[in-house]
Amino acid sequence: MFDASGNIVYPTAARKIDFVITKSISRFSRNTTDCLALVRKLLNLNIPIFFEKENINTGSMESELFLAILSSMAEGESASISENSKWSIKRRFQNGTYKLTCRMKYVRDDDIKAAFVTILNKLIYGHRLILAPYLKALENSSGDEALQRIQHLELLLDQNSEQRETLTKLMAQGYIDQILYNQETNALLLQAKTYRSDIEAITICMTGNSAKVTETNLLLHFVSHADMLTNYSEELFESYADHIEISGRNEIRFVMKCGLTFTERIGD
Repeated sequence: MFDASGNIVYPTAARKIDFVITKSISRFSRNTTDCLALVRKLLNLNIPIFFEKENINTGSMESELFLAILSSMAEGESASISENSKWSIKRRFQNGTYKLTCRMKYVRDDDIKAAFVTILNKLIYGHRLILAPYLKALENSSGDEALQRIQHLELLLDQNSEQRETLTKLMAQGYIDQILYNQETNALLLQAKTYRSDIEAITICMTGNSAKVTETNLLLHFVSHADMLTNYSEELFESYADHIEISGRNEIRFVMKCGLTFTERIGD
């Protein structure tokens, strides 16, 4: 409602406001002058303010004196808190007890490489329990069931088109009026749009699963013929890993191109 200078920004919005409730005077304004100025402007618009902490309703107060006193006290309290915080931080800097918090996570490159080698060795050892069942599930999910669903949706689209043609003929022959025609046609068009969206979503899913099947076959072929690794290979990382996710100093996730994600602890 007010800008930084205390001017009303949206005067028309003020007509939609009957009453303002605020937590405290210190939350309402930065100093006594601003507080009184804003209170007066709102009262001129017949909008009283209620300060919960001080239990003051500007609509029923007899004088601004009490409000000015409390506002001045709130201003002094805010300034005191600010100064105390600055003094506390300065003192902790002086005696070396101030701690800077940083949310960035640093992981050594060697730890990442070692973790990736460990992941591949686990797959070399247990590919029959991990990759083989996963590949089978992907192949089943991208098969006949999805194709049958697309064929069913295409049939519904044809029926939808026939219904719209019938409506057009009925309207042309005067059996239905323009309003009913528009309502039914719009409903059918919306239905057709839903069918097309479903077909597109299934097609995208099938395409994505097809890519995952290809990547899983490549990874499975490698780990089923490889010996345990002792060194990191950038070529292997580029071939099978999509990206890594750092979730903490002691945990890293490898998101593979096949769609699987493997978590490995590091730095223990």
